[in-house]
Amino acid sequence: MTSNAHAQAPTAKQQGLVAVNAPQQFAYQGYPQQPRYEPAAPAYYYQPYYGPLPPRQSGSLGRSYLLYYALSMLIERSRATTTPTTECSYGSWSTCSSACLGTQTRLAVCSGITTTQSQDCNTQLGFQSTGWYRAANCYDYSVSGSGEYEYGDAKTACEGQGGRLASSGMRDTTINFEVMEAMLAATGAPVHVWIGADRTSGEWVWSDGVTAEPNVWSVDRPGTTIDDHIRMTIGSPTSGTDKDATDDYHYLCERAAQ
Repeated sequence: MTSNAHAQAPTAKQQGLVAVNAPQQFAYQGYPQQPRYEPAAPAYYYQPYYGPLPPRQSGSLGRSYLLYYALSMLIERSRATTTPTTECSYGSWSTCSSACLGTQTRLAVCSGITTTQSQDCNTQLGFQSTGWYRAANCYDYSVSGSGEYEYGDAKTACEGQGGRLASSGMRDTTINFEVMEAMLAATGAPVHVWIGADRTSGEWVWSDGVTAEPNVWSVDRPGTTIDDHIRMTIGSPTSGTDKDATDDYHYLCERAAQ
């Protein structure tokens, strides 16, 4: 009868264990650096290795390192080449909804799904290629060139340019300051200009049809005479003075952004 007392124990490899170097701290205690064993990683487990090639190793350990490194590179290359891409097609942008601070849209088809995209357009304020100044209220402004006009002639000349004597921008304090500063930069001098407000039966009616008391008066204005139109000085937002229609001045024209 054969005894099992001295049967050979199964090897680490037979138990599914792999050798790992023992911690270095045991070396100073005089013990030889013995290998320790840990369970081998399951076949389905994978942790990519991105570092440089490991130091040259000999035997099965060196071959394992190289195999692991090569496997990492193959898997990552496979991932890079199989990443799905989204194909999109786009329609043309629509006409801008406004000549100033508008929006435009287009259709986008991505993976069979249609969406509408939008973006701002005509956002450029300030001096335009036409020479007019575009203010934040989306109106353009210009001071007449050489020559001065009676009030009626100034009104006619401005309307001939597709505008009206300045009105809405003058009632808005913020726009008034902006336009006056810009026009002073354009003219280089504080010239006198007609703006669009007429006094009729004691009420001030602006060239855009709004009835409202002007807020552009200088000190002690308006007077008590029958001067029923307003002259302002470029560069000074509160320089309004009531004047007679037969006086001659430049004019400040206002028109919707074009």
